[in-house]
Amino acid sequence: AGLYKIILTDNNDCKDSTSVSIQEPVKLSVTNKLTLPECDGQKGSFSLTVSGGTTPYGFEWLDGAGGLYAATQNVVSVDVGSYTYTVTDGNQCSYSDTNSIYEPPKLELTTSKVTPNICINDKNGGVDLTASGGTKPYTYRLNSGTFQTSATFGSLAVGRFTALVQDKNACSDTTIFN
Repeated sequence: AGLYKIILTDNNDCKDSTSVSIQEPVKLSVTNKLTLPECDGQKGSFSLTVSGGTTPYGFEWLDGAGGLYAATQNVVSVDVGSYTYTVTDGNQCSYSDTNSIYEPPKLELTTSKVTPNICINDKNGGVDLTASGGTKPYTYRLNSGTFQTSATFGSLAVGRFTALVQDKNACSDTTIFN
C-alpha cells in the first residue's frame, strides 16, 4: 500500500510518468458472541460480527469431528461441543477461531434426611434437601408452596410431598418423598 510513481520510457528516450495510489483493505476482524445454555439439555448459539477485509464474506462452521456444521454468519440451536469457524473475505483473506458450547451440570435434588412423624396427627415431620449442579443460588418449595432459600422444611404432617429446587436460571428438578 502507498503512493507509487510510474515512469515509462520508450525506444526514443521519451518519458512519461504518473502516480498511482494502491490501497490496502482494513484487516479482517471477527468477534464471536457466544450464548451458552442456561440449563442442562438446552442448546447454545454463535453470532459473528465481521468488519474490515473486502465483502462479500463467506462463513464455514466445522464441528469437533471436522464435518461441515453450517455455512452462515449466525448459528442457533447448537449442541454442546467444540466448533471451528472460518470467515473468508472477497480477497480470500481468512480468519479462524474455535469456541465451545458447554452447559452447566444437570440440576439434581435429593432428600438428605427425612424426619417422620411419631403419631398420625403430628406435624413434627421434616425434610432436609440437597441440590447439586445447575447454577447457584437455589430456592426450594414443597408442593405448590412459596419458594424459600432454606433447603430444610419442618412442621410437616404425614403425607406425600413433592419438593422442587430452582436455580438462578429457573432450571428445576423435583423429588417425591413421604
